[in-house]
Amino acid sequence: MVDEGNARGYGRFLGERYGDRDNVTWTLGGDHPAGGEERLWGNLAEGLREGGATQLTTYHPQGDQTSAQWFAGADWLDFHMIQGGHCLRYGVRQRLIETTYDARPAKPFIDGEPIYEEHPYCWESDRGFSTAQDVRRDAWWAVLGGAAGHTYGAHSVWQFNDGGRGALGARGSWTDALRLPAGGQMVHLRELMESLPFQLGVPDQSVITSETGSGKDRIVANRASDGSYLLVYTPSGGGFALDPAATSGLTTARWFDPRTGAFRDATPGERFEPPSDEDWVLLLTGPDAPGPDGPGDAAAGPVS
Repeated sequence: MVDEGNARGYGRFLGERYGDRDNVTWTLGGDHPAGGEERLWGNLAEGLREGGATQLTTYHPQGDQTSAQWFAGADWLDFHMIQGGHCLRYGVRQRLIETTYDARPAKPFIDGEPIYEEHPYCWESDRGFSTAQDVRRDAWWAVLGGAAGHTYGAHSVWQFNDGGRGALGARGSWTDALRLPAGGQMVHLRELMESLPFQLGVPDQSVITSETGSGKDRIVANRASDGSYLLVYTPSGGGFALDPAATSGLTTARWFDPRTGAFRDATPGERFEPPSDEDWVLLLTGPDAPGPDGPGDAAAGPVS
């Protein structure tokens, strides 16, 4: 059993054995709260470094938690991890994203365990199962909230369920789950963000001058610090108004469909109404800004 007394030696052993591998990331904790065990995990991480490990290191907390609760100032932690979890606690998820983004010193973070596709809500099958839209909401909220990336999971895949009733209410086979819709839709988020200078993006709710909604309807905005683009995600098709000062110089407006990766023209102005009551992303860019040039540039396709 690893404890505070032997963790450093165990970490040194792991570092000596695997520290030169280029396909390793050290994820300490393993779905576990660190309260009262901060020194144990710190000793393990320091042992890894002493053993020669140079790979990235993070900490995987339990649901509704963030590694920044315990390790905001830890030198050994390279990026933070939150666990949004498998319930629809929208306010908790918002707090995790905002507090981790604001943690100092600033470090990248991801939601390492957001809601999995086809997961029973809060592990209770009679409450229903998560949908592709649930998964997309978590992803877009996190990335536009400042996350460095996102994790996708399907409930039957992680346990390789054979098609019967699996662990924690899983249903269906893992091979069928590979074709669930949200798994393919994550590529559209990545393609859109990588088509922009996303390293300049900062979450900024002040650009929205109308109500931003709450819960599953919460609208979020992210803008480039150099003013080259503005993104607004509306998860339930709600319209919104934008501050004209924030959109000055952004002459091209398009709706991005997070389900297909296709674009639709939008009319620049102060008020924007999405094409339907599904989730949509508004992209505003200037005439010389990098990024997709028109509909179909982020066309739908399989995850590779």
